[in-house]
Amino acid sequence: MSVTSAMRKLSRHFYQRTHNCDVYDEPVLTYLPIVEKHLSNGNGKATGRILDAACGYNNVYLQPLLKQGSIDASQMVGMDINDDNRNRNIIHKQVVIQDLHEPIDLGQFHSIISVYTWEHLHSPTQVLENFHRSLTDGGKLIIIAPQKYNYASLIERLLPWRLKHLAWKLLKGKD
Repeated sequence: MSVTSAMRKLSRHFYQRTHNCDVYDEPVLTYLPIVEKHLSNGNGKATGRILDAACGYNNVYLQPLLKQGSIDASQMVGMDINDDNRNRNIIHKQVVIQDLHEPIDLGQFHSIISVYTWEHLHSPTQVLENFHRSLTDGGKLIIIAPQKYNYASLIERLLPWRLKHLAWKLLKGKD
């Protein structure tokens, strides 16, 4: 069992015991209707271009909306810092490899969604400024952060900066 799997199992077990529900399923069930509401124009269909910031290889909030036809895949752009995610991403036709701290030069977006990213940023203010410049007037920004019992949140809250970066490297299997 990898360190990441062990941390997930531990956080899942702790959350299950304290809240009687799964730490990973509960946020999706709670926030998916909110995400759908804010991405749509009232008729259940997303309007305009959507940037999935720090898209990784899957977005548990966008994937079900794609399956039910609420989002048009051709209107979505994924962005991630990890080049491996360009080939591993299962929902985006276009994945741009870029650090969110750098200015975003991809045109205007009607919506930007960022899931489980903010706990990793060294300058959230810079990223918010980049998002602000990339949103159309009246555009929407959706930020979803891990709950406090998620293993990512535990690492971010409990470890000092240098140990935190070492922990993330170890969890990702890097030297």
